[in-house]
Formats: sequence, structure tokens, C-alpha cells
Amino acid sequence: MNKNSAKPEMVFYTGHKAILASGLITRKEYCNYRGWDLPEDEDGSELVRLVEYTDGGHSNDIRHLGYISMSPASVFEGAYKKSGEMSYGDAVFLLKRGHLVYRLGWNGKKMFLVYVEGTDYQLNTIAKNKLVGCTQLPWIGMKTAGNEFVPWLCSQTDGIANDWCVVD
Repeated sequence: MNKNSAKPEMVFYTGHKAILASGLITRKEYCNYRGWDLPEDEDGSELVRLVEYTDGGHSNDIRHLGYISMSPASVFEGAYKKSGEMSYGDAVFLLKRGHLVYRLGWNGKKMFLVYVEGTDYQLNTIAKNKLVGCTQLPWIGMKTAGNEFVPWLCSQTDGIANDWCVVD
């Protein structure tokens, strides 16, 4: 598509991405990192972030495992939340994609949540016989401070907290 082409039809989307991001750099620094010349019609002093997508896309730079791109700082800040500043909804989104999450506000250290697929757990023989034909649904489990793994339910304070983190 060139600058003289008709604008394509645009449709509204919203979404989540799991990414890694650099601190603020200039657009010129980003171009230098990529080995590119700064286009004449772009402001080299504009603040941007280098973004690496961790949930899809093939690597386009041998220094990174995921696909990398650049995001203007103002766009980035409106779209992404840093680990430790996420909502419970963000945490559930990440759980369903295989990440482990926890709250900064929890007293127990090394506690975290895990998304358990319905096919990932076994029923004892009696339960299995009584539940023939039932579908095993997924659930959220917690690794406790006492090094146990138990089913977990979200409390009201956990549900409205904005201090959710991803386990490194």
C-alpha cells in the first residue's frame, strides 16, 4: 500500500499481549539498534520503547527470541501495564497462556497461581465411577507458602487488586 492508496476499512479491536519492553529510548536510537537509517520525515528525538513479543511471531532479529518492534512511548503507556501493576483480569489472561502469577500484597513468599487444565488432574476411583460422562473443567490452583498445591478461589481484595505480577 502506498501513500496514494485509499485508506483500508478499519475495525475496532482490543486485546492483550505478553511482551518484554526496553526503557525509554529515542526513535533514532531504535533505528541505530536495528541498523536502519532514520526516515527523513520522522523525529529522531521522539521517545519510544523497543518491544519484544513473547506470545507469538517469529524472531526478526538474532539478538531476540521473539518478534521485535517499536512503540511510541505515549501509545505504549496507554496499552501496557508493568508486572506488579496488573489487574486480576490481566492475571487470568496470563494464567490461561501458561504463566504463573502472584500478588505483591500476599504475605506468603513463593506463593503463586497456576491454571490447571481439566485433563491435567486425576480423580480417585470412587469419584471417577460416580462422575462418568462429566467433563473435567479447568481451575486455578495455588502453590502455598507451605509448599502445598491446592485449589484456589479469588477473594474480593484479590479481585480488585492492581498489584498482580508474573513469576520470572
